[in-house]
Amino acid sequence: MTTVFSVVGGNISVGLSEEQYNQASVLILYFLHGQESGVCNLNSTLPFSFFADAFMKFLTSPHGSTPTNYSTLHQWEHYLEDVNKTYTPNTDQGAAGCVSAEVLYQQSGLSLTAGASEEQSEHMAALLVYYLVQGECVVI
Repeated sequence: MTTVFSVVGGNISVGLSEEQYNQASVLILYFLHGQESGVCNLNSTLPFSFFADAFMKFLTSPHGSTPTNYSTLHQWEHYLEDVNKTYTPNTDQGAAGCVSAEVLYQQSGLSLTAGASEEQSEHMAALLVYYLVQGECVVI
């Protein structure tokens, strides 16, 4: 089943299930609200490949089959913390391989707000999924 995501400037179609899309939305909410773990928030910058790899592993892990709710959000937070403990930056990649949640949010064409509306989280989910599927990284 193909889900069409609406992004600023047009539409993109990717093969993604509704469950995976919901998981992407959870990740976006995590980005926007910034959990206390400090692993990911609007002020943090980690290589985009870190989030892409971790998120795809999360989708295919037992955690990924859990219905999208607050417990899933906390599971994702703990999963990121665990992955982050063993993450080794690729120093050769440099700044070109890094992206911050703030940059991603700005690129969605929406203004930063204290809380994300459902529409905003959907835009962010679409943007993130686009990069995940295309395998692209954002140049800062």
